[in-house]
Amino acid sequence: MNVNNPTYYPELSFSDINRDENEEIIVILTTGSGSGVLIQEVHVFHRDGGGQIKEIRVEDPVTIAKKNVATELTKSEAVITVEEVVQKVTNYKLRISSLVCSSGPHVGKAYIPVLRTAPPRPACF
Repeated sequence: MNVNNPTYYPELSFSDINRDENEEIIVILTTGSGSGVLIQEVHVFHRDGGGQIKEIRVEDPVTIAKKNVATELTKSEAVITVEEVVQKVTNYKLRISSLVCSSGPHVGKAYIPVLRTAPPRPACF
């Protein structure tokens, strides 16, 4: 169910995401928001050879990232590989202490920073 907020009305689009030369129907529902957080569900519908429309399960984006993204971090360089594409960030200053949560429910536990050219802001989860 979508939230009752006009800012986050459901989104509808069409795209051939499985490369079968037929467009799928993509529906994005916002199920929660607040304090800088936006939670959405994606539903994809595909018309099969018989003309019936069936929903295709959409894999969790975090699971997809874990399968397809590799990172190597040093104190001065970050290397991010997505499939076979490699991106290097060389003016990234990483302090090992920056990788430990200093507040919230995960104090003292490591987290994965969002790579920027400035020191990372904690995003403990």
